Amino acid sequence: MKRKGYSIIELLIVVALIGIVVSIVAGYSLKNSHRWSLRDDARQLSASFHQAKQQAAKENRLMQIQLNNSGFRIAYFDRQTQRWVNLKDYYFGSKTAWQKDPADYDDFVIAPSGIILKSDNFSLAGMQVITLSAPADAAESKKDKIILTIFPYGGINVKREFK
Repeated sequence: MKRKGYSIIELLIVVALIGIVVSIVAGYSLKNSHRWSLRDDARQLSASFHQAKQQAAKENRLMQIQLNNSGFRIAYFDRQTQRWVNLKDYYFGSKTAWQKDPADYDDFVIAPSGIILKSDNFSLAGMQVITLSAPADAAESKKDKIILTIFPYGGINVKREFK
């Protein structure tokens, strides 16, 4: 006589194996969630830089990236009013922090030619090094950081340092 289906022991073994795999994957995911948050925020800043650079060239206007405590802001310069107009605010997740106070970073302007300028006098800016890290209270991840280097002639380099 042929058996149809599986015995209860076989089903329990399969369920136990699936549970073990799920617990391993979930543990890894929770352990590295701060890294994912850092990567996402760095990608957002990098993508916004490229988007602002393209918009500056397309619309022949100055674009500005302003760093603040909770993230950063993209703005454009309105020639009629002679003021910066906010386009969008980006907020970092709770698992990302600036390596130093955002006030210590210079806001920078992207010219239509793609050159990076200082926001106070529109002279050529030096290299901007922006470092994102896990917050200080995340003891296991305090050495993880992402360094974005923005070059005066419009290039950007993103470097990950995960310990």
